[in-house]
Amino acid sequence: MDTMIKRRAVPEIDYEKEKPMIFLVITTGGLPLFTQVFSDEWDFSEELFGGFLTAINTFSNEIFANGLDRAKFGEYTITMQALGNFRVCYVFQGQSFLAQQKITQFTRSLKVSESLLSTFTQFAKISQVINAKRFPQLEQLVQEVFLR
Repeated sequence: MDTMIKRRAVPEIDYEKEKPMIFLVITTGGLPLFTQVFSDEWDFSEELFGGFLTAINTFSNEIFANGLDRAKFGEYTITMQALGNFRVCYVFQGQSFLAQQKITQFTRSLKVSESLLSTFTQFAKISQVINAKRFPQLEQLVQEVFLR
């Protein structure tokens, strides 16, 4: 009987694939330095959203002694990760077992590329938004990590 139970077919897990909405890199003050919108459904101000994420993260640090790393708001999930003085944020719909890994892959790639990391630092100093079209290496990295 034990052998039959062990040999029974394991049902496939049917899960909804994630639908990327937006990817942001924000400063500690909430300024979005870089934004990549993946969906036409995203119809929200990146500046306001960056401020919202910063406020929630600050609140989380004060109350729980840890920053926000994941939150679910209805059908949207937000994953965040610290990168020096920046926060990397990814918003998507659906389930994702890989979202946190994608954020980690992006931050590792950014750390390895000193030129991209210094670009973020320079743009943060002058409070300017990074245009992906001017930095094809950054645009390619985002596409590779989040849309692959």
